[in-house]
Amino acid sequence: MPSGGPHGQCFELLARDWPPTTGAAEIIVPLVASPHSKMGFPGLFLAAGLPNRIWLADSKALVLSSNWAAELALLIIDLRQGIAPSDRIIRLPSPLADVPTNAGYGSVSLLDIHEDVVIVRASSPTVPQFLAVARLPSAVLQAKDCVTQMKWLSICPGEKVDGPVPVLKGVRWDILEHLAEAPDERFGVSHFESILIQPTDSASLELSTGAPIDLNWTSPLGLIVLPHGGPHSNFSTEWLGLVTAFVASGFACLLVNYRGSTGYGNASVHCLPGQCGILDVADCVQATKEAQARLPGLPTLLMGGSHGGFLVLHLAGRHGDLYRAVVARNPVTNLTTMIGTSDIPDWCWEEAGLGKQSQHWDREHPEQSCRSWSPALLPSSAEDFTKLFQASPISYITSDWKVPLLMCLGLKDLRVPNSQGLQFVHTLRANLGDRAEEMCQTLGFPAESHPIESPAASKGNFVHIIEWFHKSLGLLAA
Repeated sequence: MPSGGPHGQCFELLARDWPPTTGAAEIIVPLVASPHSKMGFPGLFLAAGLPNRIWLADSKALVLSSNWAAELALLIIDLRQGIAPSDRIIRLPSPLADVPTNAGYGSVSLLDIHEDVVIVRASSPTVPQFLAVARLPSAVLQAKDCVTQMKWLSICPGEKVDGPVPVLKGVRWDILEHLAEAPDERFGVSHFESILIQPTDSASLELSTGAPIDLNWTSPLGLIVLPHGGPHSNFSTEWLGLVTAFVASGFACLLVNYRGSTGYGNASVHCLPGQCGILDVADCVQATKEAQARLPGLPTLLMGGSHGGFLVLHLAGRHGDLYRAVVARNPVTNLTTMIGTSDIPDWCWEEAGLGKQSQHWDREHPEQSCRSWSPALLPSSAEDFTKLFQASPISYITSDWKVPLLMCLGLKDLRVPNSQGLQFVHTLRANLGDRAEEMCQTLGFPAESHPIESPAASKGNFVHIIEWFHKSLGLLAA
């Protein structure tokens, strides 16, 4: 992976003799600009890191988990000499394959491997996390089809070993494929995905192996659009506690993997810097409208943190007719001021694309757009600061702002300092005048930083978010 450029890039796997020789390293898994087919290998995306042990017992292959579109896939990589790169990747079957009512592969994260016994954590939007253990077939490298012989042993909390895997009933999830309406002129990235998770009614919502859930809504109350942070990360088809809580509260959720997300090839990552606030916003609007067509009449809400907060504020300010309320957690709001206060100032000029306007774009080698650090990358002109400001959601605040805003801030955040959120709130309230008290509220969590993740803060934040959505939809009891 190049040392410069955006975070979250595709990884290249190399092999060298030991002790090192003067020869070049052998490329085992190359960088992948774009998958060659719909289900094609998108390259290695290893932002979550690797366990300490990933080798097969004979040291001829390694096992790891990598983002593969909207899934986290379990892979074997064949390291033997003379193997074509296209034949080195073996995708192992998911422990979720035999789970009734599960909609797909889900996400499988390697925890450890020893003597060819693999232990993983698996889940999907309707299957809580559980452990699974399997022994890899001894002939896996010689006869790759034998992976179908793998027998997973499931270990679920509160259940007997290899007992039934709990499934959340009354919920449907789908991966939606989108053909992007806004063109990417540089790398030609034209597709993105989202994950739609929708409940039916509270009476149907229950865990297959647990006690009934006491809920009192009859049909979905709204659709929450959630773009991820980063921006170079992604949502995978896994069990997410916050999303499950929203679903249990009666809300459908749309998790948007806009262009710039990981797991879709390196070009997807590189297409966004310089177009932040353009491509990602356009993709979120398109995903919203296509989900609304599936759920006609359902009011739509916004929630996001960090770069996801950046996006939901853009969406609320520029497309206010689409959304009924917005919640932003530690959002990026003004790149011109964040560049001097954040612990990652380089993020600001990289994602804004300063100095990239005249670059040559190679669609087969997007990594060539990476630049080594230079003081010349720092904003130094009025044009630079104008570009930073124009990419920022604060530039879209007007007195006509329509979408009620709940701002949630971790007061110890160094990544996106809470001055970002406070500056946005102060500017918005000044523009709203008499409507400010009704339209804008702020929550501060003194002991929290960027994630707002302690149990007490998570609980309090969730309750306030649900109350804000209910208030904005007119659902609060008098």
